[in-house]
Amino acid sequence: MGSGSVRSGRAHAVAAGRPLREGELLQLCYCGRPFFGHGICFDRPVKVGSTGLPADVRKIVDVAREAQEAALAKVCAGATTGEVHAAAAAVIGRHGWDRAMQHRTGRGIGLSDPEWPEIKADDPTVLEPGMLLGIEPGVYVAGIGGARFGDTILVTETGYEPLTPLALGRDI
Repeated sequence: MGSGSVRSGRAHAVAAGRPLREGELLQLCYCGRPFFGHGICFDRPVKVGSTGLPADVRKIVDVAREAQEAALAKVCAGATTGEVHAAAAAVIGRHGWDRAMQHRTGRGIGLSDPEWPEIKADDPTVLEPGMLLGIEPGVYVAGIGGARFGDTILVTETGYEPLTPLALGRDI
């Protein structure tokens, strides 16, 4: 495993200042305002080259993906942001990484960044139809690596509508 994978073990790591190497894991994050000034959240881990990931890094990527899927499964009008966070945290904890979640599960998306609500532990905010959220739980294990899948969604009565391409980069 190269040091690019190790650097990804920090939620907001700074570039290493060297060329990427075959088999390293790189975390791409796009948080911009492409829709008439409205924000968007899109995060993906990306493997450099065609070499497979080491098993411990592969597990981190798989758990991060599973955590996002669990959080998304909880999203609907009437759910609380704390429940959404708890779903992601439960997945990460089940794999023995209770302390590997270095930030909230997500946040509100709007004209400023970050925006209310925060999707974090024990938050009682009730989700309502029309809310825009970034769902982006991450797994960060010091000395091994980290990964985060983040997408922008629109809360609906019965769930959510994806506004970013959820499938893109999920098969890393």
